[in-house]
Amino acid sequence: MEQPKYVNESNYQKGKKTLKIIGITIIIIGLLIGGALIFHGINTMNKKNEENKENEILNEQKLSVLKSELNILEQELETLQINLSKAEIEKQKIFVEDQGFSDRYYQKEEEINQLNKERFSKMKEKNNKETEIWELENNFGSFSSLSNTSTGLFSIFPGVFVIIASLIIGGSILLAVHQRNILAWQVQSVLPVAEETIEKVSPTIKKVGEELSPLYGTIAKEITKGIKEGIKDEEK
Repeated sequence: MEQPKYVNESNYQKGKKTLKIIGITIIIIGLLIGGALIFHGINTMNKKNEENKENEILNEQKLSVLKSELNILEQELETLQINLSKAEIEKQKIFVEDQGFSDRYYQKEEEINQLNKERFSKMKEKNNKETEIWELENNFGSFSSLSNTSTGLFSIFPGVFVIIASLIIGGSILLAVHQRNILAWQVQSVLPVAEETIEKVSPTIKKVGEELSPLYGTIAKEITKGIKEGIKDEEK
């Protein structure tokens, strides 16, 4: 008898071996690529964390400097306020002594204007430093830190995806390769139950058949008798 060209056990075993190699290769490659991507993502997160720590140290140093500068500005503003108060008193005193708006009065008024300008400039500088301090103390730059962490986490996802995809694809191929074994196992697991069921049911079916057979015999006899009588009537 001629052997089938495509459908035979030898070709089946060769195809099974090839598919098994392909499935295992896909899983191994997926694990290697996915592991490399995850390793890269972890390194990225570590670098970002180190950068964040360095930024925190720099922010602490900057915060310390800003607070020192703010203390100096507050002292300078306090001194300016005292000088302004003295200048205002002296201006009023000059006005009384000179009985009107004299040159000394206008000189003192010019001095007061300069002090006010300097005070305004110091107040503006003080407000700016207070804003910077507030931003540093309330982690105003934490959004960049959060963004860096998200970027690091996102770099891990491709590796996880590659590993899961390779396991699904390779696992599906390996499952298909062992489909015959799986079906055989299913049959072997079900067959004893089926045999036991048949063994238990067969006596009952036999008994029912034996009980019904006389009835079927009587019915058959009556039918046969009726047919014969009908034939005799026709011959008459």
